[in-house]
Amino acid sequence: MPVSHEIDVTKGVVFTTWSGDVTLEEARSHLRQLRDDLDFLPSMGQLSDARDVTSTVPAEGIRELASNTPFGEGSRRAIVVTSDVVFGVSSMYELRQLEGGADVKLFRDIQEARAWLGLERAEG
Repeated sequence: MPVSHEIDVTKGVVFTTWSGDVTLEEARSHLRQLRDDLDFLPSMGQLSDARDVTSTVPAEGIRELASNTPFGEGSRRAIVVTSDVVFGVSSMYELRQLEGGADVKLFRDIQEARAWLGLERAEG
């Protein structure tokens, strides 16, 4: 499965892992799953690990995803990528989110992303 999430209620963070070829429908499904998760709160932070993504949602789908995010005011979201192509597409998402007042930032290093979110170092 190209996308999965785990919610740490204590830390108030959603840990999302993306991998392989991610389609627009899979990204939409993930947003629905988050909204339906009883532990999810729109104010939670998010660490979105996209380091293993090989291809991503087309640029035209980014606008839709950015406007349908389940995250809200007070949420801080870090996106971690390694691929230049995924970085480019993710930067379009970041820009759309920033235009709407969201607190979203792209990273190439997961430890920097964790620090920005106020999380301790990754285990393992």
